[in-house]
Amino acid sequence: MNSVCAGCGATSNSENFFCGSCGFDIVTGTIQSNPDSSNVPKEVIKPDDVAEIVEPDQVSDISRIVPEPYSPPETSPVKVEVSVSKDFYEKAVSGEVAYPVLEREVINLELISNEIRVGRQDADRGIYPDVDISKLTQDSAVSVQHCVVNVSANGDMHITDQGSTNGTYVGFISAQALQPYVETEIFSGQPIYLGAWTQIIITVD
Repeated sequence: MNSVCAGCGATSNSENFFCGSCGFDIVTGTIQSNPDSSNVPKEVIKPDDVAEIVEPDQVSDISRIVPEPYSPPETSPVKVEVSVSKDFYEKAVSGEVAYPVLEREVINLELISNEIRVGRQDADRGIYPDVDISKLTQDSAVSVQHCVVNVSANGDMHITDQGSTNGTYVGFISAQALQPYVETEIFSGQPIYLGAWTQIIITVD
């Protein structure tokens, strides 16, 4: 059965409690209007509230957010003693070339590097070794790129012969020449022999 809405005059099913057109409450005789959303109070975020959200002192461990600046590991000075060895000369080339007469038979260097290249300068090829034998012991039997000594952060040292013509010897004069391009461990203060009369001693603190 249909009935006429007292609120708007529209026809609706008498079994309904509300008018489908205007929302008139047939039971109570009142109109149910939709609330005006503009009248609903809204939460206002003030600038002070925003500041409180990002306050650093509210972070339990700010170090997890701001990374520590990178600091490269410190390299300790490497001491290099370069000298001539009459004993090595007599074993290697005695009689073939004259033993050198130098102003200084022992030269001490201090390098800040974890890679020490030993050889003879060749400007035409752009080769400038850290330990330039041509200026130190004037040993022409040392190759331009003779050997490389690598020093780790904890002081461990390894030497590699770079395919030199006359070889690299470690420890004592009668030792066998190192195999080219094979890294070999050496120790601080252990003598290295190369060329015809050159001795090198590298020490680390």
